Amino acid sequence: MANNDDDDYMGDLSRFLQPHELLLSVDNHVQKRSFDTSELSKQQRKKLRLAQQQKEEDQNRSEGLGSAISSSNKGFKMMQQMGYKPGISLRKHGQGSLEPINVDVKRSPSGLGRDHVEKAQEQLKAKLAEFKHDMEKRKQVELKSEFQERRKASWKGRKIVRDYRKAQTALQHLEDVQSSVELGQSDKTAMLESTELKNASNENIEESVDNEDESEEEIELQESSICIVSYPWRK
Repeated sequence: MANNDDDDYMGDLSRFLQPHELLLSVDNHVQKRSFDTSELSKQQRKKLRLAQQQKEEDQNRSEGLGSAISSSNKGFKMMQQMGYKPGISLRKHGQGSLEPINVDVKRSPSGLGRDHVEKAQEQLKAKLAEFKHDMEKRKQVELKSEFQERRKASWKGRKIVRDYRKAQTALQHLEDVQSSVELGQSDKTAMLESTELKNASNENIEESVDNEDESEEEIELQESSICIVSYPWRK
């Protein structure tokens, strides 16, 4: 095992390089660092110079557009010779423009008309997103109305079944009473027992119908919750 007090032979490269080679490598490193620093400062100076030029251009442009052309200007003298008078518009017929045309300087690196294309694309995306939102909202309303109609139809069907069975039970009871009167008192007890058995069976049937109704309502509620989760409204 090596001793910790030994020198790190990889830390000092002067053991493997000649003195003149060592000086040459150090000089190259120093020159490279100074070159990078000078490049960085040159780029910064260029940015500052461009920003100052743009500021001066904007200031001169605004001052030039804000002030009227002097009467000593050669172009103004030529316009006066052609019939121009101060305060009138530059148009032969109708109301012309009294103010100079506004100059919009394009500083972005994109091509001409690219900004309008990107703006149109953003508007189209916004319209598509709004259309999808409206479609999902409409579909949600349709599913909700369909679910309500299905529940109403199911409730009406169950009500018809209940009314029919009640009417059937009442009719059977009347027939039993009439037959008991015709057969006599001896057979009346047997007929009453059979009627009680029929009533009990009818009650069991109604209970089974009610249980079926409850199970159908649970299934419909589950279906409605699934529809609502599948198509949520976007805020």
